[in-house]
Amino acid sequence: MTSPSKVISFFYVPLPVPSALAVPAGAAWDPSLAMVALGGLLPNMLVWQKIKGWKKPLKREVWNVPRGGNVDGKLLAGAALFGVGWGLMGICPGPLFAVLGAGTGVGGSSIPVFAGAFAAGGLVAGRVLA
Repeated sequence: MTSPSKVISFFYVPLPVPSALAVPAGAAWDPSLAMVALGGLLPNMLVWQKIKGWKKPLKREVWNVPRGGNVDGKLLAGAALFGVGWGLMGICPGPLFAVLGAGTGVGGSSIPVFAGAFAAGGLVAGRVLA
């Protein structure tokens, strides 16, 4: 997750598509990102199955679980921007902080650009959504 080239290679899914949309020559699909997602998803599913019958959470009086239905244009636009940015740069905001903490030479020159764009996006969103 901290290597942009590894993240981008996850998107090189081998599909039968026209040559104009084909994966670049020499690029290979790397499914390891899916293993990272499953490594987080599966334990959470097991824990949720264990606790979903509880009458109340450990430190609260009632559950506060989103029920959905709050999909609007802002959510869709934000999700699209996140996905496009992640796909183009190969950097996710969570691992970005690990990469920044490892030093400036890690990941190439795209890391400072992404970090700056991420911070600017947060400031703009704070003003627009406030």
